[in-house]
Amino acid sequence: MANIARNLRKCREDAGLSQQALAERVIVTRQSISNWERGVSQPDLDMLASIASALQVDVTELLYGKRPPDEFLLSRPMRVRTALLLGIPGLILLLLAVFYVPWLREQVKITYRVDPYYLARGLIYPFLFGTLSAAFAAMLAIFSDFRIRSIRLRRWLLWCGGVLFAGMFFIALPARFLPTTFLWDWMPAFCLWIYENPALFGISGILLFCGCNRKPPEPYREGTVNSEEEETT
Repeated sequence: MANIARNLRKCREDAGLSQQALAERVIVTRQSISNWERGVSQPDLDMLASIASALQVDVTELLYGKRPPDEFLLSRPMRVRTALLLGIPGLILLLLAVFYVPWLREQVKITYRVDPYYLARGLIYPFLFGTLSAAFAAMLAIFSDFRIRSIRLRRWLLWCGGVLFAGMFFIALPARFLPTTFLWDWMPAFCLWIYENPALFGISGILLFCGCNRKPPEPYREGTVNSEEEETT
């Protein structure tokens, strides 16, 4: 009842009507409007419909308060910018992978130096797949809301994505330069496998994006309790 009283008064004031003016529109006494707004009594459903029509609002607004704007739609321009910010470096890296890395491979036949080619490939491909996968996830986020509100889960995703990327990067990069006796017998083969499969870095790119894809807490609405609270550390 207290919520209806508060919402009724707010809607009436937003409409610029006095209690007497509203009473005349719904054909009741001014005292009835006053009693409803003070919580002394409560209008029935038919009267609520009449009041909502007079105030040009929805009945649910009288019952539960004004509905907050759709935050997901309002934040779409920001998500588009995020996708562009990830897509542009991804496109640059893609051009390097398509043109520069093959050019270095051809130079090996002339100079007989393989280190520049292996180094460029080891540097460009991991960031290429990591960035493109994050950009792809960002494009999906424009239309689908899979943002994460839990701080603990987002930190876990960021940690896993960062450790996975760094671990694979520093394992794969020296794969072509490690002597076979430097580590255990299986280690060079494992490093080389990661080096030859840079698409694995796409997993870390998606994890990192999901960890950064924060969903804000539910906006507080008068008369309601926010059930989704941010976790504390």
